[in-house]
Amino acid sequence: NEIAGILSYASAFDTTGIMIQEANLIDLLGKIKTQIDKDMLGSAVPSDWVANRIDVDEIRYKKDTQSRYLFEQWALGNSNVNIAGMNGIENPLVAENTLLAGDFSLGTLYVWDDLVIEMYYEGTDKRDGLVTIGAYMRENLRVQDVDKKAFVKVTDIASTLQSISPVAP
Repeated sequence: NEIAGILSYASAFDTTGIMIQEANLIDLLGKIKTQIDKDMLGSAVPSDWVANRIDVDEIRYKKDTQSRYLFEQWALGNSNVNIAGMNGIENPLVAENTLLAGDFSLGTLYVWDDLVIEMYYEGTDKRDGLVTIGAYMRENLRVQDVDKKAFVKVTDIASTLQSISPVAP
């Protein structure tokens, strides 16, 4: 019994009509924010984006023509990064080449019980001198239908960037 994760609620990023010269992750995040604003009619304020560190490194170490980091504090270790008005969250549990952004205040996690750990005998445990240990937690993530478009996912960052970058003639 798995809870439906936020990815099951999130809309796919729509690349229709978007053309950005040499698009990168920063451009993509800006366009995701625009999509959320448009789809939610301004009733959602995208607050955060989540991606794998490997994908984030593509822009973390980007330099200008003078070999200076575009995000100097970030490249030097400051973890508080804000792009397109959204806080960046790096998480190794997010699959590489994927991204999730949205107004996370519109999702509510209900927890009925804290982590419950039980020890009990199962089957031949008692005879065999064993104890079975079970653990569970009762929780539910809820996103109302009206708020589902406040979350946008990108399942393939590389191909999405390629599709919004015009091909040079």
